Amino acid sequence: MTRILALLVLLGCFAPRVAQAEERLDVAAYGLRSTEAEQALWSLVFAGRFVDAREAAQKILAVDPRSYVAHLSLAIVHHQGEANFPKALRHAKEARRLFEAQEHPRDPTTYRWHILILSQLAAAHYEVGQHAERLEVMKELEELHGVGRRSDRAWSLMKLGRVDEARAAVREALASGDPQEEEIALNAQCAIEFEAGDEEASYRACKEAVDARRRRGALPLLVDLTNYAEAARALFRFEEAEAALVEASKLREPSYGNPHRDLADLYLRAGRFAEAAAAVRRIPEVRALRPASMVDSDRAEVLRTTAALLILGGRPEDALEMTDEAIRRPDRRSHQSRDPAQDIAVAALLDRQARLAVAERIVEEAVPGNIFERLWAKARAAFQRLLAYRSARKAIDALAGEERVTGFLRIDSAKAAIVPPWLVGDLAELVGPGVVRAAADRAQAVDARRGIEGYLEAVRAEAAFVEGDEARFETHASRALEVLPRGERMLRARLDGERAIFACRRAVDARCAWHLGAVMDVDPGLFRRLGFAVPVKLEGASSGEELAEILSRSPRFDVRGAGLLLRITGRASACLGSPDGQVFDCVEGSDPADAARKLQREAFAPRVGLERIGIDSLEGGPGVSRDPLGPLLDADL
Repeated sequence: MTRILALLVLLGCFAPRVAQAEERLDVAAYGLRSTEAEQALWSLVFAGRFVDAREAAQKILAVDPRSYVAHLSLAIVHHQGEANFPKALRHAKEARRLFEAQEHPRDPTTYRWHILILSQLAAAHYEVGQHAERLEVMKELEELHGVGRRSDRAWSLMKLGRVDEARAAVREALASGDPQEEEIALNAQCAIEFEAGDEEASYRACKEAVDARRRRGALPLLVDLTNYAEAARALFRFEEAEAALVEASKLREPSYGNPHRDLADLYLRAGRFAEAAAAVRRIPEVRALRPASMVDSDRAEVLRTTAALLILGGRPEDALEMTDEAIRRPDRRSHQSRDPAQDIAVAALLDRQARLAVAERIVEEAVPGNIFERLWAKARAAFQRLLAYRSARKAIDALAGEERVTGFLRIDSAKAAIVPPWLVGDLAELVGPGVVRAAADRAQAVDARRGIEGYLEAVRAEAAFVEGDEARFETHASRALEVLPRGERMLRARLDGERAIFACRRAVDARCAWHLGAVMDVDPGLFRRLGFAVPVKLEGASSGEELAEILSRSPRFDVRGAGLLLRITGRASACLGSPDGQVFDCVEGSDPADAARKLQREAFAPRVGLERIGIDSLEGGPGVSRDPLGPLLDADL
């Protein structure tokens, strides 16, 4: 859960008086005694002219190294202007040391500088995740100056695992009758209960945060709506979550939450690729409104969402740079309640899927080449698979321990809030089917949410798939498909794809072809990601012998005389369809090699609805056709 924390609540209260002090010489009367140069510096800070403020502060320190106003100003510059939180903390500490060495905290001519210094120090501790230190500074502010809100303590208490104390702080704030206290307290309670594993209580608090503002005649805050959406999603109320995110997407305010990113994740789960791509395109709109201190707070999360879109959209090579960056530079989590290990695990699993898909693509692209080109392609593909293994090890390391593996399976809970359900099945292969099956049993024992059983049955089906136990797979997959929400189209497609693989291994017959066709309608790229060659019957014109020979070498097709129908329609044209006449894709190239590459690339790209799926519903219609996602899936996403 994300939340907006006022980094300098007091700054807004006292800074207007600083501006007045420039016109009135008696600044000491406002508790802000300072030199004329320091007054000018502070006016630059207040105006947000951080470059000028930095230069002015450095000039003051060159003359007077003991200026606590200059150090406070630099702390704010590094915090708000440059997002360099360690430097902000260092300057805030130095400002405090210098102030307390020269002044008394309650001196009526300087006490407000002390308040501002401690407020900035608390904010800097928050940004670097030092919540115990933040609480100490907040306690001093309250004891010395009577400044602070009860609700502000709740977040840090939660981050320290002191949940009962955090709840007590929320209760005190809610009983105060102060609307601002109530707003912050409900936001904190939303996250506290989510982290504590009480999704129903979290949902009620998040919803109340939205409703409370409406009752006061105010629009809900963007962060309240994104929190509400996350809480609704945790109870598998996808339409409610989508409605909240759509409302949030219309607001323009700086926030740690990003409704476009969350919508993209939701749409990807539903297989709504065009809408997911459009949502990804709008992610920068919210980021552009943020101050420097917030702009990169979800950078890795945005990279993961975009990478997932590219992987599912058939562009895994474009996802690699993003997944690599997300692994190397995970997001700061001081403003969120979830376990940072999730970030590494999800990024590593996405990187693994991308590299395995890239390995397949390398071999596909070399199919028209000579034997030396094909051998070189296999060597390059082997290297990508080695890198995929490395990413798998990173994911396993991040999920070390029984509790984390179990939590990872509890989809949309605090322990798995950013985990795409269609990705979780990879764990069965990585940590072993027995481990995953036991973790699913533990998860079911502790997770009372209605709807979680479908996800856990899907995990058990994945374990059976890895073991090659078709009977057990069919039992669990059937149960999962009965109860999984329709909005989990990609997870359902994965189970259907594995069912197709079992059917085709047993016999390449009409049942095999039917299952293959069902998956080709939803997620044809699944077969590439699983490294499965689709059984096909090759038919064609005599003029297409060269193209037929090239495609027979493709890792995407297993030419058997049965399965799907691969029809060569000309020297450089072909169609892939089902035996009953459904056409999945047709291509025409400049030559047989070009046609082969096009067919492998386009036939295993996503298919989306002809009609635009309603924005207010995850229950999209069944009609599908090839959609030109290319412009939406540009590499510069």
